[in-house]
This record gives sequence, C-alpha cells and structure tokens, in this order.
Amino acid sequence: MFTCHGTSWLRAHTIATLFAGCLFALPCSAQSHFTLDVLAGDSAPGALPKAAYAELVAHLDDTLAARFTLRVMTTRRHLEASLSGATAPHFVLTDGVIPFSSRDYTVLHTSPERLTAVLLVPHASTIRSLQDLQGKKLLANREHAVTVLGTRLLSRHGVDAQLGGGNHFSEEALARHYAQFPGRDALLTSLSTAEALMTRHPDLFRLLPERESAPRWVLAGRAALPEGVNEGLLASLQATSGELSPASRKLLPAFKRPPRETLTAGLGR
Repeated sequence: MFTCHGTSWLRAHTIATLFAGCLFALPCSAQSHFTLDVLAGDSAPGALPKAAYAELVAHLDDTLAARFTLRVMTTRRHLEASLSGATAPHFVLTDGVIPFSSRDYTVLHTSPERLTAVLLVPHASTIRSLQDLQGKKLLANREHAVTVLGTRLLSRHGVDAQLGGGNHFSEEALARHYAQFPGRDALLTSLSTAEALMTRHPDLFRLLPERESAPRWVLAGRAALPEGVNEGLLASLQATSGELSPASRKLLPAFKRPPRETLTAGLGR
C-alpha cells in the first residue's frame, strides 16, 4: 500500500518480495533494500500518468527479489532534492532533462522515444529565429519537462526571454489558449502538441527552426551498487514490461541497454 512522505512526493510503496533472479547469489551481507525514485509524468504527450506507477509496482512485486521502496516525486524540484540529499536513491527513473553525475550513477536504459521542445509563433509574426525572441514573452508551464528543454535551448543561444503564464495548465490547454488569445510572442511546447495545433489551425502558426530534444525516459542506478544488481533490475524490468498495459508500456519502450562504454558517462546536457 502507498504511504505518504510529506510534500516531497505523492506516495511510497515498499516491495517485500525477493529479487531471486539477480540478488540471491550475492553474499548475505550484501545490501538487499533499495529505493527507486520516479518522476511523475507531466502532461506532455508520451508522459506516464501517475496511476500507471501502481501497475508498475504490482509487476515489480511479482518479479523482483529484494525490498524496494518506490517513491513518486510530484515535481522535478523534489527529485533534484532527493538526488542531492544525504541518502540518495539507489535507482532513478526520470525524463531525460535531469543530468546524472557520472561519478554517482550509471545510466542503465535510455528510451528511444524522445521529447522535443519547439517554439511556435503566429504565421504573421516578424520573429524568424530564436535570436528574435530576446526580451520577448513566451507562454509555458515551468513545471513541464519541455520547458526545461526550451530553457536549455535559449541559454545555449544566449537568448534571455520571459517564460511563464501557464503554470498548472496542461500542454493541450496552453495550446488552446494560445490559439484563442495569442498575446504572447511565442508558445514553448512539445513538437507533437505544436503539430496538432497547426493541423487544427492551418496557416495560422509556424515553427522556429531551432529545437531541443531529450529521451522521454532514463533509468539510472547507483554506480556503487554491488556487481550484478543493476543488471538484475534491468533483466527483471525487461521480463515484466511486456505484461504491462499499453499506457504503462510507454515507460520503458524498446528496452535496450546502452553500449557498455557509455554506461558511466552519465546523462549530459
């Protein structure tokens, strides 16, 4: 059953079954109680709904052979605080926006599904490139992963723009609002949302050429874990992912381990 952990995350679930496939061969003194921190999906297309984590927990319950505590983080700030806390989680499942320290974490799985941030402007706008957004107002929800990607894009090009006005709204709601009230200079959103908006309103909007992408999901494990533990978690997740519902299966699509030489490289910006 889920239990509350203050305001830092929605719920926690303790998995009390044994991780037979990968941990029983470890010495009795080896650690067998781990934490798995997951970031609750935002409203961008491809995000996992919070309710789907309960299903994931049920499948891990049936297959893993160690005690796991699953902690669902409601915001990116909560997850970042967890990573920098005195007791860091053993495993982290998040979107590709948060970088992992290559010294502390090994990237175990990078989803081939990607989230792409784009900037959408009215077709008649004089804005033609990212540089034209200097000092302009961009409609966005700061809690969305796509906004963090957009901020990274603007920063790399040295553009200082004002982002906001969309807190607590989904991407779909922001797109509808921008179509009805295009008061801000641009909409920062995902590529799929922008394409859907342009399909609904032909010849009304266009995309700027610059964009930024990141993996939709990244799974990382503590580099200091005993040999075989990370591999065991991967094997167990791979064994269960095929049994998940279509909605939950988006969590770890086309499960494939990165090349070994990249495992300690972390997740760069």
